[in-house]
Amino acid sequence: MSESTVPEPTLAEPATPEAAASVPGPVRAALFAMTPNGEVRTAFVFWYTPERMVRERGRGGQGVTETFTIPFSLDCSEAVAAGDAVALEHGLHPTLALLDQVFRETWILFSWGKSRTIPMSPQSMTVIETAFDSALNPVHAEVTLQAQRITITSDANLGKFVNAGAGVAAMLAKLYDGGPAPQITL
Repeated sequence: MSESTVPEPTLAEPATPEAAASVPGPVRAALFAMTPNGEVRTAFVFWYTPERMVRERGRGGQGVTETFTIPFSLDCSEAVAAGDAVALEHGLHPTLALLDQVFRETWILFSWGKSRTIPMSPQSMTVIETAFDSALNPVHAEVTLQAQRITITSDANLGKFVNAGAGVAAMLAKLYDGGPAPQITL
């Protein structure tokens, strides 16, 4: 296992004053790629402003499904201004590469807030790079992740994953304490 170190992204401001009044400040969120038995493979910790999240329910061959659409912004301009060597040389490339690595996993946990952790299967991800440095490295990106909630079914592996995810969720409380985001050692 290796230690993942990615500059902590900053978050864009709410679009309107009305939105700012109704939206809590940024919270730490995390995406964890896990094996079916609950081993954490990769962790992506980021700031999330819960302005909007779409939860769509439908019926399919396996019963009721729930799909989440999660938009968030990534920005490394503060890290660049602070002289962070990785941000200065690569912009958001390392951050986006880690996010892509998590997305490629079959099963992930999405955690935002002390009591909100959901096992999911990634469906799609859109990354729109909207600002660049002089070397054309992205320094700001808008991300939309779409994932389907995983529930305990007759599949024993899914049941193990959901139960293991509940155990991991208990340890995530430290993400929501004050101070810088904790380093995740994998």
